[in-house]
Amino acid sequence: MQIDMLFVFAVVLPLATLAQQYGTCTARNGLSGECISTSACAANRGVSDPANLCPGDSTIQCCTYGTCKNSQGVEGKCQPTSTCKGSSDPANLCPGGNNIQCCTSGSSSGTASQSHHPPVLYNEACVTQGFHAGHSGVDIGSYGAKSVNLYAVWDGTVTSTCNGARDYDRATCGDCGNYVTVRHNSVIVTYCHMKSGTLTVTNGQRVVRGQVVGKMGTSGQSTGVHLHVTVREISNNAAKDIRTRLGLNGWRSC
Repeated sequence: MQIDMLFVFAVVLPLATLAQQYGTCTARNGLSGECISTSACAANRGVSDPANLCPGDSTIQCCTYGTCKNSQGVEGKCQPTSTCKGSSDPANLCPGGNNIQCCTSGSSSGTASQSHHPPVLYNEACVTQGFHAGHSGVDIGSYGAKSVNLYAVWDGTVTSTCNGARDYDRATCGDCGNYVTVRHNSVIVTYCHMKSGTLTVTNGQRVVRGQVVGKMGTSGQSTGVHLHVTVREISNNAAKDIRTRLGLNGWRSC
């Protein structure tokens, strides 16, 4: 009997700690998830992202669990409690294990990092230049230099735009080229080098999270098709890295 019990513990314990071994992740859909085996993800009614975003072999993938509503009816994301920067509802309203709970930001400010929508889909682009001294934004280039859609990261108001600059044209709209600037509750996000004629928003317009604002281009001071995206604090105009400030870190380096 003692031998049988020892055998059970030896088999079950590694399975129970699998997610802890491989950690958490951000899938290409922008949702926070856990790195577990694809079979365990399917058994937990999750969705595996096959983009190899996790350590381990190809059977370990980023598993996400969709959206939810907490006990008060507030919409949120089903994600690991360790990645929730808002409030996790412990009522087990999500698929997955007890570590997956309904995370809400508690306001429209988008303070929960995983609630923001990437300005470029993770599977369509990679980071060509990061945030550093002398470069107060992040450059994200599309695969194949395609003019892909650009999205609002959160609900907000368009505060300024410029359109009509041709490729590499710095005279019409300046170094930023065709651009859109959106004010959110605590930050201002600017999209630079957009393609002429693709802007879908105007000054003063309200936008919602995930709304298309235009397409990637190479207008202004640019060396190729990419998005230069800046994030600045409304309180003091300090420039921030979008990947850490808004939790949008699902792009690989080119």
